[in-house]
Amino acid sequence: MMNEIELAELKYLFGLSEDPTHLKELTISHYQYHELPKTIGKLTQLTSLNLSWCKSLTTLPESIGNLTNLTSLVLKGCESLMALPESIGNLIQLTSLDLDLGKDISEYVSLTSLPES
Repeated sequence: MMNEIELAELKYLFGLSEDPTHLKELTISHYQYHELPKTIGKLTQLTSLNLSWCKSLTTLPESIGNLTNLTSLVLKGCESLMALPESIGNLIQLTSLDLDLGKDISEYVSLTSLPES
């Protein structure tokens, strides 16, 4: 359950006017911060998260692993992304992962495996 402060943080950071806890899809392109708030992991109804062209984003929070309904994660153009959290393995419904960073991904991301499903 999200408390009022967490709810207000997400609404403010992402320019949302409604309660985000029931969102199915969220696009946050060109986000200018180095990290996402940990509270992103409380949006457990999300099936699609598009973070394309968040050029300043260096890491994803461990709480991203709480988004177990996520089927699509787009990180296209996140050229400062240095690592994916271990919890990415919790995304058992994930069928689409776009890591098009425009360069050889091995220079930026230590990705060794994805869940088999």
